[in-house]
Amino acid sequence: MSIQVQDLQGRNITLNKKKVGKEVFMSFEDVKAFTKTMDKWVSEDDKNSSAFKSARNSIESPSRSFQGTSDAAEMKALANGTNRKFLSDAKLNEFIDTSKNLFEEISLGGSFDKDRMIATDLPIGVFSFDLASQGLYRPMEYFSPDLNKIIDPNLVISTRVGDTDEYVFTYEENGEVYILVQQQEGTNDGKPIFRTRTKKVNLIRGGRKSISEDSDQDAKYVDLFVPIGGLSYATTEQLIYRALPAILVAYNMQIAGIKCSINGVFQLSDTYGKLNKDAESFYITYGVKTYEENLDFNQICLELGDPRIFRGRDFAYISAAFKKLFNKDVGGGLGTALSTLSLEEQFLRYKNWLVEEAKKGEKKLFNRNKNLMIQVGRTYDNSVDDVVKLKNDAIEEFYRTMDAIDVEFNGVKEATRRIFERDLARQKTLQNIKLRLLGSVVTKASNYTYSDSEFSDTEQDIRYKFGLAKKRQQDILDIEKQFKP
Repeated sequence: MSIQVQDLQGRNITLNKKKVGKEVFMSFEDVKAFTKTMDKWVSEDDKNSSAFKSARNSIESPSRSFQGTSDAAEMKALANGTNRKFLSDAKLNEFIDTSKNLFEEISLGGSFDKDRMIATDLPIGVFSFDLASQGLYRPMEYFSPDLNKIIDPNLVISTRVGDTDEYVFTYEENGEVYILVQQQEGTNDGKPIFRTRTKKVNLIRGGRKSISEDSDQDAKYVDLFVPIGGLSYATTEQLIYRALPAILVAYNMQIAGIKCSINGVFQLSDTYGKLNKDAESFYITYGVKTYEENLDFNQICLELGDPRIFRGRDFAYISAAFKKLFNKDVGGGLGTALSTLSLEEQFLRYKNWLVEEAKKGEKKLFNRNKNLMIQVGRTYDNSVDDVVKLKNDAIEEFYRTMDAIDVEFNGVKEATRRIFERDLARQKTLQNIKLRLLGSVVTKASNYTYSDSEFSDTEQDIRYKFGLAKKRQQDILDIEKQFKP
Protein backbone atom coordinates (compact mmCIF):
# COMPACT_ATOMS: atom_id res chain seq x y z
CA MET A 1 0.00 0.00 0.00
CA SER A 2 1.26 3.50 -0.78
CA ILE A 3 0.20 7.14 -0.41
CA GLN A 4 1.01 10.34 -2.28
CA VAL A 5 2.24 13.33 -0.27
CA GLN A 6 3.99 16.62 -0.92
CA ASP A 7 7.49 16.94 0.53
CA LEU A 8 9.12 20.07 1.96
CA GLN A 9 10.24 21.20 -1.51
CA GLY A 10 6.69 20.95 -2.81
CA ARG A 11 7.36 17.79 -4.82
CA ASN A 12 4.85 14.95 -5.00
CA ILE A 13 6.40 11.77 -3.61
CA THR A 14 5.17 8.23 -3.06
CA LEU A 15 5.47 6.58 0.36
CA ASN A 16 5.35 2.80 0.59
CA LYS A 17 4.53 0.90 3.76
CA LYS A 18 7.52 -0.72 5.43
CA LYS A 19 7.37 -4.19 6.91
CA VAL A 20 8.71 -4.06 10.44
CA GLY A 21 8.02 -7.56 11.71
CA LYS A 22 6.89 -8.27 15.26
CA GLU A 23 7.70 -5.62 17.84
CA VAL A 24 6.66 -5.27 21.47
CA PHE A 25 6.31 -2.03 23.42
CA MET A 26 6.36 -1.80 27.21
CA SER A 27 6.70 1.01 29.74
CA PHE A 28 7.64 0.87 33.45
CA GLU A 29 7.27 3.72 35.91
CA ASP A 30 10.69 3.31 37.55
CA VAL A 31 13.79 1.13 37.92
CA LYS A 32 12.20 -1.01 40.65
CA ALA A 33 9.20 -1.97 38.52
CA PHE A 34 11.44 -2.66 35.53
CA THR A 35 13.91 -4.90 37.37
CA LYS A 36 11.14 -6.77 39.21
CA THR A 37 9.57 -7.88 35.92
CA MET A 38 12.89 -8.58 34.22
CA ASP A 39 14.24 -10.60 37.15
CA LYS A 40 11.11 -12.75 36.97
CA TRP A 41 11.71 -13.31 33.26
CA VAL A 42 15.34 -14.26 33.97
CA SER A 43 14.17 -16.89 36.46
CA GLU A 44 11.95 -18.36 33.71
CA ASP A 45 14.59 -18.22 30.97
CA ASP A 46 15.89 -21.32 29.16
CA LYS A 47 19.08 -22.10 31.06
CA ASN A 48 20.36 -24.20 28.14
CA SER A 49 20.03 -21.50 25.48
CA SER A 50 23.13 -19.97 23.97
CA ALA A 51 21.84 -16.48 24.85
CA PHE A 52 21.43 -17.39 28.52
CA LYS A 53 24.89 -18.98 28.66
CA SER A 54 26.44 -15.93 27.03
CA ALA A 55 24.72 -13.59 29.48
CA ARG A 56 25.68 -15.76 32.45
CA ASN A 57 29.31 -15.83 31.29
CA SER A 58 29.36 -12.03 31.21
CA ILE A 59 28.41 -12.00 34.89
CA GLU A 60 30.52 -14.93 36.07
CA SER A 61 33.67 -14.22 34.00
CA PRO A 62 33.84 -10.46 33.47
CA SER A 63 36.84 -8.61 32.10
CA ARG A 64 37.97 -5.13 33.10
CA SER A 65 38.33 -4.03 29.48
CA PHE A 66 34.72 -4.98 28.60
CA GLN A 67 32.58 -4.81 31.77
CA GLY A 68 34.82 -2.41 33.70
CA THR A 69 35.65 -5.01 36.37
CA SER A 70 37.01 -8.55 36.63
CA ASP A 71 35.23 -9.20 39.93
CA ALA A 72 32.42 -11.74 39.50
CA ALA A 73 31.03 -11.03 42.98
CA GLU A 74 30.73 -7.36 42.05
CA MET A 75 28.87 -8.26 38.84
CA LYS A 76 26.45 -10.52 40.73
CA ALA A 77 25.77 -7.80 43.31
CA LEU A 78 24.92 -5.36 40.52
CA ALA A 79 22.74 -7.94 38.78
CA ASN A 80 20.68 -8.67 41.91
CA GLY A 81 20.51 -5.03 43.00
CA THR A 82 22.50 -5.28 46.23
CA ASN A 83 25.11 -2.92 44.75
CA ARG A 84 23.73 0.37 43.39
CA LYS A 85 26.98 2.30 43.12
CA PHE A 86 28.41 3.61 39.84
CA LEU A 87 31.60 2.07 38.49
CA SER A 88 34.01 4.76 39.60
CA ASP A 89 33.79 7.57 42.14
CA ALA A 90 36.42 9.47 40.16
CA LYS A 91 34.52 9.18 36.86
CA LEU A 92 31.23 10.03 38.57
CA ASN A 93 32.69 13.07 40.32
CA GLU A 94 34.31 14.22 37.07
CA PHE A 95 30.95 13.87 35.31
CA ILE A 96 29.15 15.78 38.10
CA ASP A 97 31.75 18.55 37.95
CA THR A 98 31.31 18.78 34.17
CA SER A 99 27.53 18.96 34.59
CA LYS A 100 27.83 21.51 37.39
CA ASN A 101 30.03 23.79 35.29
CA LEU A 102 27.66 23.53 32.34
CA PHE A 103 24.67 24.36 34.56
CA GLU A 104 26.38 27.64 35.39
CA GLU A 105 27.81 28.40 31.94
CA ILE A 106 24.99 27.56 29.55
CA SER A 107 22.76 30.41 28.47
CA LEU A 108 19.49 29.84 26.67
CA GLY A 109 19.19 33.45 25.57
CA GLY A 110 16.15 34.30 27.66
CA SER A 111 14.24 31.07 27.28
CA PHE A 112 13.29 29.47 30.60
CA ASP A 113 14.92 32.28 32.58
CA LYS A 114 15.91 31.82 36.21
CA ASP A 115 14.99 34.44 38.82
CA ARG A 116 13.68 32.92 42.04
CA MET A 117 15.50 30.88 44.69
CA ILE A 118 14.47 27.28 45.15
CA ALA A 119 15.99 24.39 47.11
CA THR A 120 17.61 21.58 45.14
CA ASP A 121 19.71 18.47 45.71
CA LEU A 122 21.84 19.27 42.67
CA PRO A 123 25.55 19.97 43.40
CA ILE A 124 25.17 23.60 42.36
CA GLY A 125 24.15 27.00 43.69
CA VAL A 126 24.61 28.31 47.22
CA PHE A 127 24.98 25.86 50.10
CA SER A 128 22.44 26.39 52.88
CA PHE A 129 23.64 25.19 56.30
CA ASP A 130 20.17 25.75 57.73
CA LEU A 131 18.77 23.17 55.31
CA ALA A 132 21.67 20.75 55.68
CA SER A 133 21.75 20.83 59.49
CA GLN A 134 18.29 19.32 59.69
CA GLY A 135 19.67 15.88 58.76
CA LEU A 136 23.30 15.86 59.88
CA TYR A 137 25.01 12.50 60.59
CA ARG A 138 28.53 11.04 60.87
CA PRO A 139 29.43 8.94 57.79
CA MET A 140 31.65 5.94 58.51
CA GLU A 141 34.67 4.52 56.68
CA TYR A 142 36.94 1.47 57.09
CA PHE A 143 40.65 1.92 57.83
CA SER A 144 43.41 -0.68 57.77
CA PRO A 145 46.18 0.21 60.27
CA ASP A 146 48.44 -2.48 58.76
CA LEU A 147 48.06 -1.17 55.19
CA ASN A 148 47.62 2.46 56.28
CA LYS A 149 44.78 3.11 53.85
CA ILE A 150 41.04 3.47 53.60
CA ILE A 151 39.30 0.38 52.20
CA ASP A 152 36.49 0.50 49.65
CA PRO A 153 33.31 -0.43 51.60
CA ASN A 154 32.26 -2.78 48.76
CA LEU A 155 35.34 -4.90 49.57
CA VAL A 156 34.74 -5.05 53.33
CA ILE A 157 33.51 -8.28 54.93
CA SER A 158 31.44 -7.82 58.09
CA THR A 159 31.12 -10.73 60.53
CA ARG A 160 28.68 -10.66 63.43
CA VAL A 161 30.12 -11.52 66.84
CA GLY A 162 27.90 -14.29 68.22
CA ASP A 163 24.40 -13.07 69.14
CA THR A 164 25.59 -9.56 69.91
CA ASP A 165 25.10 -6.39 67.90
CA GLU A 166 28.84 -6.10 67.35
CA TYR A 167 30.69 -6.82 64.09
CA VAL A 168 34.27 -7.52 63.04
CA PHE A 169 35.31 -5.92 59.76
CA THR A 170 37.97 -7.55 57.60
CA TYR A 171 39.58 -7.12 54.19
CA GLU A 172 41.48 -9.63 52.07
CA GLU A 173 44.40 -8.68 49.79
CA ASN A 174 46.93 -11.01 48.17
CA GLY A 175 45.77 -13.87 50.35
CA GLU A 176 46.19 -11.89 53.60
CA VAL A 177 43.28 -10.96 55.87
CA TYR A 178 43.41 -7.59 57.61
CA ILE A 179 41.37 -6.36 60.57
CA LEU A 180 39.74 -2.99 59.86
CA VAL A 181 38.75 -0.11 62.09
CA GLN A 182 35.34 1.44 61.51
CA GLN A 183 35.63 5.17 62.05
CA GLN A 184 34.11 8.50 61.09
CA GLU A 185 35.17 9.72 57.64
CA GLY A 186 38.10 12.12 57.75
CA THR A 187 39.43 10.86 61.07
CA ASN A 188 42.90 10.15 59.65
CA ASP A 189 43.17 13.72 58.38
CA GLY A 190 42.05 15.14 61.69
CA LYS A 191 38.98 16.69 60.06
CA PRO A 192 35.97 14.41 60.68
CA ILE A 193 33.34 14.71 57.96
CA PHE A 194 29.65 15.26 58.53
CA ARG A 195 26.94 14.60 55.96
CA THR A 196 23.24 15.31 55.77
CA ARG A 197 20.21 13.18 54.96
CA THR A 198 18.47 16.32 53.76
CA LYS A 199 18.62 16.07 49.98
CA LYS A 200 17.84 19.67 49.03
CA VAL A 201 20.69 21.65 50.64
CA ASN A 202 21.56 24.11 47.86
CA LEU A 203 19.68 27.20 46.74
CA ILE A 204 19.41 28.03 43.04
CA ARG A 205 17.45 30.51 41.02
CA GLY A 206 14.16 29.15 39.78
CA GLY A 207 12.28 30.10 36.68
CA ARG A 208 9.88 32.88 35.78
CA LYS A 209 8.18 30.64 33.26
CA SER A 210 6.77 28.28 35.85
CA ILE A 211 3.54 26.83 34.46
CA SER A 212 0.51 26.88 36.70
CA GLU A 213 -1.61 23.90 37.52
CA ASP A 214 -4.55 25.22 35.53
CA SER A 215 -2.47 25.72 32.36
CA ASP A 216 -2.72 23.53 29.31
CA GLN A 217 -1.83 19.99 30.43
CA ASP A 218 0.56 19.34 27.56
CA ALA A 219 2.65 22.37 28.48
CA LYS A 220 3.61 21.13 31.93
CA TYR A 221 5.60 18.01 31.06
CA VAL A 222 8.65 16.92 29.08
CA ASP A 223 9.65 13.26 28.74
CA LEU A 224 13.18 12.34 27.70
CA PHE A 225 14.20 8.91 26.44
CA VAL A 226 17.84 7.77 26.42
CA PRO A 227 18.82 4.51 24.64
CA ILE A 228 21.04 2.41 26.90
CA GLY A 229 24.02 0.28 26.00
CA GLY A 230 26.29 0.32 22.98
CA LEU A 231 28.40 -1.85 20.73
CA SER A 232 31.31 -3.82 22.15
CA TYR A 233 33.80 -1.00 21.57
CA ALA A 234 31.73 1.64 23.42
CA THR A 235 33.70 2.99 26.39
CA THR A 236 32.42 4.07 29.79
CA GLU A 237 32.89 7.70 28.76
CA GLN A 238 30.86 7.19 25.61
CA LEU A 239 28.07 5.55 27.58
CA ILE A 240 27.75 8.11 30.36
CA TYR A 241 28.15 11.18 28.15
CA ARG A 242 25.19 9.97 26.12
CA ALA A 243 23.12 10.78 29.21
CA LEU A 244 24.54 14.31 29.65
CA PRO A 245 22.09 16.12 27.31
CA ALA A 246 19.13 14.63 29.18
CA ILE A 247 20.61 15.70 32.54
CA LEU A 248 21.14 19.26 31.31
CA VAL A 249 17.62 19.45 29.88
CA ALA A 250 16.06 18.02 33.06
CA TYR A 251 17.92 20.56 35.17
CA ASN A 252 16.72 23.47 33.07
CA MET A 253 13.17 22.14 33.08
CA GLN A 254 13.28 21.79 36.85
CA ILE A 255 14.33 25.38 37.49
CA ALA A 256 11.68 26.55 34.99
CA GLY A 257 8.97 24.77 36.95
CA ILE A 258 8.30 22.18 34.23
CA LYS A 259 8.03 18.53 35.22
CA CYS A 260 10.57 16.39 33.39
CA SER A 261 11.26 12.65 33.38
CA ILE A 262 14.31 10.74 32.13
CA ASN A 263 13.63 7.23 30.84
CA GLY A 264 16.04 4.49 29.90
CA VAL A 265 15.29 2.78 26.59
CA PHE A 266 15.87 -0.95 26.56
CA GLN A 267 15.72 -1.74 22.84
CA LEU A 268 17.04 -4.59 20.72
CA SER A 269 16.26 -6.49 17.54
CA ASP A 270 17.24 -9.90 16.24
CA THR A 271 18.13 -8.34 12.88
CA TYR A 272 21.07 -6.08 12.18
CA GLY A 273 20.57 -2.36 11.70
CA LYS A 274 16.96 -2.12 10.54
CA LEU A 275 13.72 -4.05 10.76
CA ASN A 276 12.13 -6.24 8.09
CA LYS A 277 9.10 -8.50 7.80
CA ASP A 278 10.85 -11.29 9.73
CA ALA A 279 12.30 -9.12 12.49
CA GLU A 280 11.47 -9.44 16.17
CA SER A 281 12.24 -6.50 18.43
CA PHE A 282 11.24 -4.79 21.65
CA TYR A 283 11.23 -1.17 22.81
CA ILE A 284 10.93 -1.10 26.60
CA THR A 285 11.24 2.07 28.69
CA TYR A 286 11.59 2.67 32.42
CA GLY A 287 11.85 5.77 34.57
CA VAL A 288 15.36 6.62 35.74
CA LYS A 289 14.20 10.02 36.98
CA THR A 290 10.48 10.51 37.54
CA TYR A 291 8.70 13.88 37.43
CA GLU A 292 8.89 14.40 41.18
CA GLU A 293 12.49 13.28 41.69
CA ASN A 294 15.54 15.50 41.59
CA LEU A 295 18.60 14.48 39.62
CA ASP A 296 20.35 11.47 41.16
CA PHE A 297 23.64 11.38 39.28
CA ASN A 298 24.64 8.00 40.67
CA GLN A 299 21.39 6.35 39.58
CA ILE A 300 21.34 8.00 36.16
CA CYS A 301 24.95 7.11 35.39
CA LEU A 302 24.54 3.59 36.83
CA GLU A 303 21.47 2.81 34.70
CA LEU A 304 22.43 4.62 31.52
CA GLY A 305 26.22 4.55 31.47
CA ASP A 306 27.70 1.75 33.59
CA PRO A 307 29.22 -1.03 31.44
CA ARG A 308 28.85 -3.51 34.32
CA ILE A 309 25.07 -2.99 34.29
CA PHE A 310 24.60 -3.17 30.54
CA ARG A 311 27.13 -5.98 29.97
CA GLY A 312 25.96 -7.95 32.98
CA ARG A 313 22.46 -7.49 34.36
CA ASP A 314 21.03 -6.20 31.07
CA PHE A 315 22.61 -9.01 29.05
CA ALA A 316 20.63 -11.42 31.20
CA TYR A 317 17.53 -9.27 30.62
CA ILE A 318 18.07 -9.39 26.84
CA SER A 319 18.17 -13.18 26.78
CA ALA A 320 15.09 -13.40 29.01
CA ALA A 321 13.13 -10.78 27.01
CA PHE A 322 13.59 -12.58 23.70
CA LYS A 323 12.57 -15.86 25.34
CA LYS A 324 9.52 -14.35 27.09
CA LEU A 325 8.28 -12.15 24.25
CA PHE A 326 9.16 -14.26 21.21
CA ASN A 327 10.02 -17.71 22.64
CA LYS A 328 13.39 -17.31 20.98
CA ASP A 329 17.03 -18.02 21.75
CA VAL A 330 18.55 -14.85 20.30
CA GLY A 331 22.02 -16.41 20.35
CA GLY A 332 25.33 -15.55 21.97
CA GLY A 333 25.48 -12.20 20.17
CA LEU A 334 22.38 -11.09 22.11
CA GLY A 335 20.79 -9.15 19.27
CA THR A 336 21.59 -5.71 17.92
CA ALA A 337 20.51 -2.10 18.24
CA LEU A 338 18.76 -0.41 15.33
CA SER A 339 20.25 2.23 13.06
CA THR A 340 19.47 5.84 13.96
CA LEU A 341 16.64 6.16 11.41
CA SER A 342 15.03 2.80 12.24
CA LEU A 343 15.27 3.56 15.97
CA GLU A 344 13.61 6.96 15.47
CA GLU A 345 10.78 5.36 13.50
CA GLN A 346 10.28 2.74 16.19
CA PHE A 347 10.24 5.51 18.80
CA LEU A 348 7.40 7.17 16.86
CA ARG A 349 5.43 3.93 16.95
CA TYR A 350 6.18 3.59 20.68
CA LYS A 351 4.69 7.04 21.28
CA ASN A 352 1.61 6.13 19.28
CA TRP A 353 1.31 2.93 21.33
CA LEU A 354 1.71 4.86 24.59
CA VAL A 355 -1.06 7.29 23.70
CA GLU A 356 -3.37 4.41 22.75
CA GLU A 357 -2.61 2.68 26.05
CA ALA A 358 -3.55 5.87 27.87
CA LYS A 359 -6.83 6.11 25.95
CA LYS A 360 -7.68 2.56 27.04
CA GLY A 361 -6.81 3.39 30.66
CA GLU A 362 -3.86 0.97 30.67
CA LYS A 363 -1.27 3.72 31.26
CA LYS A 364 -1.42 6.97 33.19
CA LEU A 365 -0.08 9.54 30.77
CA PHE A 366 0.42 13.14 31.92
CA ASN A 367 2.09 14.40 28.77
CA ARG A 368 -0.19 14.02 25.74
CA ASN A 369 2.01 16.13 23.44
CA LYS A 370 4.11 13.59 21.53
CA ASN A 371 6.47 16.37 20.38
CA LEU A 372 7.44 16.79 24.04
CA MET A 373 8.41 13.12 24.21
CA ILE A 374 11.96 13.33 22.92
CA GLN A 375 14.61 10.70 22.30
CA VAL A 376 18.02 12.13 23.18
CA GLY A 377 21.59 10.92 23.22
CA ARG A 378 23.91 10.15 20.34
CA THR A 379 25.41 6.87 19.20
CA TYR A 380 29.18 7.20 18.99
CA ASP A 381 31.55 5.45 16.67
CA ASN A 382 34.84 3.92 17.72
CA SER A 383 36.82 7.02 16.83
CA VAL A 384 35.10 9.24 19.41
CA ASP A 385 36.72 8.61 22.77
CA ASP A 386 37.87 12.11 23.63
CA VAL A 387 36.05 13.44 26.70
CA VAL A 388 36.28 17.02 25.43
CA LYS A 389 34.64 16.03 22.12
CA LEU A 390 32.06 13.90 23.91
CA LYS A 391 31.20 16.88 26.11
CA ASN A 392 30.95 19.27 23.15
CA ASP A 393 28.77 16.82 21.21
CA ALA A 394 26.54 16.46 24.28
CA ILE A 395 26.22 20.25 24.58
CA GLU A 396 25.09 20.54 20.97
CA GLU A 397 22.58 17.72 21.51
CA PHE A 398 21.34 19.62 24.56
CA TYR A 399 20.79 22.77 22.53
CA ARG A 400 18.99 20.84 19.79
CA THR A 401 16.67 19.31 22.37
CA MET A 402 16.02 22.59 24.20
CA ASP A 403 15.27 24.30 20.89
CA ALA A 404 12.64 21.68 20.08
CA ILE A 405 11.07 22.21 23.52
CA ASP A 406 11.21 26.01 23.14
CA VAL A 407 9.36 25.77 19.81
CA GLU A 408 6.59 23.69 21.39
CA PHE A 409 6.16 26.08 24.32
CA ASN A 410 6.59 29.42 22.57
CA GLY A 411 6.05 28.93 18.85
CA VAL A 412 8.55 28.82 15.99
CA LYS A 413 8.96 32.55 15.38
CA GLU A 414 9.58 33.58 18.99
CA ALA A 415 11.85 30.61 19.71
CA THR A 416 13.79 30.91 16.44
CA ARG A 417 14.49 34.61 16.90
CA ARG A 418 15.90 33.91 20.33
CA ILE A 419 17.96 30.95 19.05
CA PHE A 420 19.55 33.03 16.28
CA GLU A 421 20.53 35.72 18.78
CA ARG A 422 21.90 33.19 21.26
CA ASP A 423 23.93 31.15 18.78
CA LEU A 424 25.37 34.17 17.02
CA ALA A 425 26.68 35.13 20.46
CA ARG A 426 28.15 31.59 20.64
CA GLN A 427 30.15 32.42 17.49
CA LYS A 428 28.03 30.22 15.24
CA THR A 429 27.54 31.30 11.64
CA LEU A 430 24.12 32.24 10.30
CA GLN A 431 24.28 29.32 7.86
CA ASN A 432 25.21 26.86 10.61
CA ILE A 433 22.32 28.02 12.82
CA LYS A 434 19.83 27.81 9.98
CA LEU A 435 20.88 24.30 8.96
CA ARG A 436 20.74 23.07 12.54
CA LEU A 437 17.26 24.50 13.04
CA LEU A 438 16.05 23.01 9.78
CA GLY A 439 17.27 19.67 11.12
CA SER A 440 16.16 19.82 14.75
CA VAL A 441 12.91 21.72 14.25
CA VAL A 442 11.78 21.06 10.67
CA THR A 443 13.04 17.55 9.96
CA LYS A 444 11.96 16.32 13.39
CA ALA A 445 8.47 17.72 12.78
CA SER A 446 8.21 15.81 9.49
CA ASN A 447 9.51 12.49 10.83
CA TYR A 448 6.93 9.80 10.28
CA THR A 449 6.48 6.06 10.50
CA TYR A 450 4.55 4.42 7.69
CA SER A 451 4.52 0.68 8.17
CA ASP A 452 2.39 -2.41 8.58
CA SER A 453 2.36 -1.87 12.36
CA GLU A 454 -0.96 -1.08 14.03
CA PHE A 455 0.87 1.84 15.63
CA SER A 456 2.01 3.35 12.36
CA ASP A 457 1.15 6.95 11.56
CA THR A 458 -2.01 7.29 9.51
CA GLU A 459 -2.11 9.05 6.15
CA GLN A 460 -3.75 12.00 7.91
CA ASP A 461 -0.93 12.05 10.49
CA ILE A 462 1.74 12.11 7.79
CA ARG A 463 0.09 14.85 5.75
CA TYR A 464 -0.27 16.95 8.91
CA LYS A 465 3.42 16.45 9.79
CA PHE A 466 4.63 17.51 6.34
CA GLY A 467 2.32 20.53 6.44
CA LEU A 468 3.58 21.54 9.90
CA ALA A 469 7.21 21.06 8.86
CA LYS A 470 6.72 23.18 5.74
CA LYS A 471 5.18 26.01 7.80
CA ARG A 472 8.04 25.84 10.33
CA GLN A 473 10.60 25.84 7.53
CA GLN A 474 9.18 29.06 6.10
CA ASP A 475 9.05 30.69 9.55
CA ILE A 476 12.74 29.89 10.14
CA LEU A 477 13.76 31.29 6.74
CA ASP A 478 11.73 34.46 7.43
CA ILE A 479 13.44 34.98 10.80
CA GLU A 480 16.87 34.31 9.26
CA LYS A 481 16.37 37.25 6.85
CA GLN A 482 16.14 39.60 9.84
CA PHE A 483 19.70 38.72 10.83
CA LYS A 484 21.31 38.95 7.39
CA PRO A 485 23.57 41.99 6.90
